[in-house]
Amino acid sequence: MKNVWYSDHILAQALRFSVVGGTGYLLYLVWYYGAIEMGISQLIAILTAPLANITYNFFLHRGWTFKRRI
Repeated sequence: MKNVWYSDHILAQALRFSVVGGTGYLLYLVWYYGAIEMGISQLIAILTAPLANITYNFFLHRGWTFKRRI
């Protein structure tokens, strides 16, 4: 069986991210969704959502490491 830490399964990656991301990401979520709920700026959400998604996929497809690409 493959090591879960290096698994391509989305849940395994999400779990690993929760460990690596830590408190900083949680604080980001609080600010991000808090800003949306308070209606400070929908534009912030519109502009940053694609960037966040691209960043997330960048790490996801690299196995959460900065090892040299093959």
